[in-house]
Amino acid sequence: MEFTELKKHLSLKKFYPCYVLAGEDAFVIARAAQMLQGIAEIPDFNLSLFGEESSGKDVALACGQLPVMSDYRVVIASGLRRDTAAVAEYLKNPSPSTVLVLRYGSSADANVQKFSSLYERVNCSKLPDQVILKWIATKVNGAGAQITSGAAEALIKRCAGDMTRISSETEKLISAAEGVITDVLVEELVTADDDFKIYELGDALASLDADRTYRVYSSLTETLPPVNLIGSLYNYFRRLLYATITADPALPDYLGVKEYAVKVAAKQGKKFGAVRLKKITDRLNGIDRDFKSGRIGDREALDAFIAETLCQGR
Repeated sequence: MEFTELKKHLSLKKFYPCYVLAGEDAFVIARAAQMLQGIAEIPDFNLSLFGEESSGKDVALACGQLPVMSDYRVVIASGLRRDTAAVAEYLKNPSPSTVLVLRYGSSADANVQKFSSLYERVNCSKLPDQVILKWIATKVNGAGAQITSGAAEALIKRCAGDMTRISSETEKLISAAEGVITDVLVEELVTADDDFKIYELGDALASLDADRTYRVYSSLTETLPPVNLIGSLYNYFRRLLYATITADPALPDYLGVKEYAVKVAAKQGKKFGAVRLKKITDRLNGIDRDFKSGRIGDREALDAFIAETLCQGR
């Protein structure tokens, strides 16, 4: 189940005996846990919380208790890894009045994954941009402010779609804005990390925008040594190439990146096209060899790459 489906699912009140929350966005995981926690009326009596140090036996025992003045009790275990077999055994004959929630980070415990047929997994990966845009608008409007569509999109990109950071930065922008949050304000207040700058450089190259390309390139060379930037650019354009030519769901694992990064890469890769991306990755690979063999300096190679990529795209 996707996180975006959870609210409607819970409104039907046809709960699964157990939900496993896992994904790359901590904010989304926390929100899903909060929604499931709301199933329990009078939480002082009907909500049990367990941490990483807890045992599966203790969790299973809590699940067997009856709710007090409520139809359901909720048991939430965060990062459970000890004696998960006891939980698996419990889920073979679960209590109809208990909802068990196992909360993890990017992925569930390997032993928990072995009995995946006994629970419903809620995918808490980064949310689609359209969902985040609606969240930002609701948050900003609720505070009596406004935000332009361009500013909201820029905020998502600068935060790489991470809701934990987006939430924090939105609060900051609301406090700083005088009525309307603009893309200029986002650029001034929301720090762009090197990953975003590389994305921005790729976008500028795809658009053949020389002024923007050299502005972003200059900013990157202030924080990244040329040799590191060569490697980062190769990895980035390689990701764009693979995301453009295949929709294999195993691609994030193969590339060693998050699912969201592949989605963004696929979208940007279309602007280049597979043929141009292949030429770019081959060129970067050649630059790496030339630099390591001493045939060219790292900064000289980068300068040539930027100029060539802009010219070859025209």
